[in-house]
Amino acid sequence: MITISKQQARQFILSKQGLIGAYRFKGKDGAYDYVRQAGCIQYDPVDVCGKNAEMRKKILARLTDEDKICPVMVEGIKTTFYYLSSDDALMKKIIEGSADLKTRMSFIAPLDPLMWDKSLVLALWDFQYSWEIYTPAVKRKYGYYTLPILFGEKFVGRIEAIPDRKNKILSVKGLWWEPGIRKTKKLDAALLSTLKAFSKFNDCIFDEGVS
Repeated sequence: MITISKQQARQFILSKQGLIGAYRFKGKDGAYDYVRQAGCIQYDPVDVCGKNAEMRKKILARLTDEDKICPVMVEGIKTTFYYLSSDDALMKKIIEGSADLKTRMSFIAPLDPLMWDKSLVLALWDFQYSWEIYTPAVKRKYGYYTLPILFGEKFVGRIEAIPDRKNKILSVKGLWWEPGIRKTKKLDAALLSTLKAFSKFNDCIFDEGVS
């Protein structure tokens, strides 16, 4: 069984999700491609047997014996993880340092598969996230619909960008950077570019004057 670093684990997950490196999932066909490679977009299939430890253990052992999945350890984490055998080439590129890891920024939806396992996100990224849409306003730490900001392989902050579809304007209600994040021209440019792309996705215009 191989052991990888937390950084390599982050890189593998983000590459698999298409959140780092060149854009892989574009348009309608890209959406289909993502669903095919991810397997699901609405729920974690492991959760079907997740509450039955013995069943989960047997299924994972069987899939490993059939060479459908590969076990892997992550430094500093006791849990054994698994990845699809079909992704072995990607794992090798990550370990060799030859994978496409070009930095770009994305706003991550609260229900994105990347955010399903919040304990894993905390362990690998040291980033604690809670979707506060159902939290009473007076108890919210951030905002009603705050999106994690991913830049490269790190979560660098959170943003509450609200589309006004009636007036077709996107406004930023809140922006919170993680501790230790240094504002740079590269970071500012990436944020502006991502806001414009997010505006277009929501059929809005981002006006810096109303942010």
